[in-house]
Amino acid sequence: MIIKIPENEFTADVEQNFLFNLIEESIQKADGTGNLSKILIKEYSLKKYTERGLADNLRKWQKKRHLLYLSAYIKFGDYMRIDKKTLFSKIVSIKLSRGKLSLKTSYPIELNGAWAFLSECIRTEGHLTKLKKRVILENTDVDLIEEFKKNVKKIGITKFKQDLKIKFMVPLEAKLSEVKVLNLNTGEEKKLHRRILRLKNYDRQDMIFTEPNVSIGGSFTYLVMLKSSRFNISVHIPKSGKIKANSTLKTEIICHKVTPSLIVGIGNSTFYYILSKTFKIQSGEKSRQIFIPNVIKQLPKNTLKHAVNSVLAAESTIVPQRGIAIISLSKQYIRDLREIFLKFNITCKIDKKQRTLFIFGSRNVDKLKKNFDFILKSKNDSLKYIIKSRKEIHAPNGLSKSLYLKSLDELGIATSIEIRNRAGRSGNSFRFYIKNLLDKDYIKVVKNIRPKTYMITTDGKIYLKNNKTYWAD
Repeated sequence: MIIKIPENEFTADVEQNFLFNLIEESIQKADGTGNLSKILIKEYSLKKYTERGLADNLRKWQKKRHLLYLSAYIKFGDYMRIDKKTLFSKIVSIKLSRGKLSLKTSYPIELNGAWAFLSECIRTEGHLTKLKKRVILENTDVDLIEEFKKNVKKIGITKFKQDLKIKFMVPLEAKLSEVKVLNLNTGEEKKLHRRILRLKNYDRQDMIFTEPNVSIGGSFTYLVMLKSSRFNISVHIPKSGKIKANSTLKTEIICHKVTPSLIVGIGNSTFYYILSKTFKIQSGEKSRQIFIPNVIKQLPKNTLKHAVNSVLAAESTIVPQRGIAIISLSKQYIRDLREIFLKFNITCKIDKKQRTLFIFGSRNVDKLKKNFDFILKSKNDSLKYIIKSRKEIHAPNGLSKSLYLKSLDELGIATSIEIRNRAGRSGNSFRFYIKNLLDKDYIKVVKNIRPKTYMITTDGKIYLKNNKTYWAD
């Protein structure tokens, strides 16, 4: 799939020798710059320029004093009857005409896994700043940040800024003017702003500052000076996993006293434009309005899975022994996610408020593991644990009958629910096994009114004796 952009709004950086010869041969073929301008405007619909303006630009483009518009470059190719594959292969980068930085990418731009990942990563964990046309991602896990930067480089962006944002708790009575933070590594005093949170059980006051241009693996120590007390903050950015932080502030409130996060900022208006126009990512506060556009939902599965990987890394919560949950303030976003998971034959449930999507069940969990990567080591390990735990209960294959028989043998007489609970099972598969055991005469009905009760037969005891059970004592 190709990312469609308006060619008359983007400029192209073309291999210098190829571009010089292309324009020179076009001028010679038309017998002069004036004639070439008339031909391109009238016969090739290059309406962006006047004849005089186009003629003046030809030599400037040829010498690469200015970048020419994609639309103009394509018209030159059409005029000289150069096939599109050859023409596009000479493009080094493209740029929004009013932007400063290019995307070092081939053209047309392929909507590949990197673009799919980045679009959904920004949709969930980032935002677009409308004023300066910046793309911002903020997260507390280094693995997600590194995956984001890796994909950013794949689409042709090499320049970005990485800062450390630190929020730390101070007593409610502390005034902003009374709080000072000193970086003990550099001696620099940090500029602060504050935030008051009105929580259910208590109110808290946070101070916030930024440490610019940090690197993975860096460690920082700060001294916080209040009017009548002092405490320390330490932050370490590991090579993998969550950023680690500690505050020596003494407080009776049980909470995170310091919360660090990495912020990756990309000041590339071309990237901003594509995220906004193609992938429909709104700027500013957007949590309640986000949705997944058709351009993502209609991707082939091998590309779509990269978008899902991003969502699983950023938004999912692993539910022990069961599966995953994804929470969003946007009802439409939750419905869109369900639609995407169904493409992979993964069934989901949505809660009554339509804010949480649940994926439970062993088959669904197996499909998650087969199709997707949670990226974060902690989440991948948790998913593996769920699968391993399930296999320890259900494996080896074919011993479920023994498990139910052993359960009933120990109970004596019991209902099907009691047999299931004794066996430590969940779900409705036990109904199949009860019927199967009845058909084989391994159990028999004692009371034939609801709730029915059962007991093990002689044949059932013989089967149980001859087949080793897989039982967690």
